[in-house]
Amino acid sequence: MGLTGGAILYYFVLTRIQALAILVAIFLVFGVLEITRRFSGRWNDYLVDKVFGAIARPSERYRVNSSTFYVMALIIIVLFYRNYRLSLLSWFWPLPIPRPR
Repeated sequence: MGLTGGAILYYFVLTRIQALAILVAIFLVFGVLEITRRFSGRWNDYLVDKVFGAIARPSERYRVNSSTFYVMALIIIVLFYRNYRLSLLSWFWPLPIPRPR
């Protein structure tokens, strides 16, 4: 489905609470992975080399992954922006979105 398909599904189907629940669940998974890899060098090597090796940057081996910050930003957008659907869609959509009148 990809990012654009997920954004369109979110825009037309999910409510604000459902979107927050999904984003918080994803953030919790990312948070657990980030915390546990700090305490175990073997687990960090496995995650960085085997699981996320194709998409991880070399600098992310010992720092917080950029996707964790991305999901955190999406949560902040859904929490604090009134027109959060348009804001989130503009993050995913490469084309300019016309402003509602």
